[in-house]
Amino acid sequence: MPPVAAARPVVITPGVQRGRVVIVIVDRLSIGDLVATSMPHFRALLKKGAMGLMNDNTAGQQIPENTYATIGAGAHIAAPGTAALGFNAWEKLPTGTAGEEYRSYTGQEVPAGSLVELGIAGIVRQTRELPYPALPGAIGSALHAVGLKTAALGNADNPSGLQRQVVTVAMDNRGLVDYGDVGDDLLTLDPSFPGGMRTDYEKLQARFAAHR
Repeated sequence: MPPVAAARPVVITPGVQRGRVVIVIVDRLSIGDLVATSMPHFRALLKKGAMGLMNDNTAGQQIPENTYATIGAGAHIAAPGTAALGFNAWEKLPTGTAGEEYRSYTGQEVPAGSLVELGIAGIVRQTRELPYPALPGAIGSALHAVGLKTAALGNADNPSGLQRQVVTVAMDNRGLVDYGDVGDDLLTLDPSFPGGMRTDYEKLQARFAAHR
């Protein structure tokens, strides 16, 4: 599932204001969809950014959990189960907040406003078994190494379960994302939409603007 990317180059030059890169991931989108005249918003997005094709192989099945984590690693890895393990650190779980749960798993404190991937230990364990070197969260780690921040926004939860695998695209090798929101507050009921729910676009836009 190739992602659609609208991007401005990140400038890593001392004393110069740094830019940012925005990746828009749309599952099950084809090249034909992008060039169709019936999709004017996508065409407008491409005029402002760039598009590229990616090898969507993974170290497992071609499922969203694996493909998202592969993007974040820059190498073919597998991360089954992560759709249900990405959270805002402040979200309430049966045992406390997701941030408290992360700390109990890893012993690491969670900075305020962060997102957490509670399955990071399992991803790392599976990755170590691969016959080639790979680092889960390589993109996030590389950005942090030069003083940049990461963010992830969006929620694809549906009646069949949580869909928070976007966290694995922006996380670092500790399973942390600096800012963002993947909570179900970004969804709204809409009987006319497949499944009866859709993204609350006004909220998503407002939270995107807050992290500019």
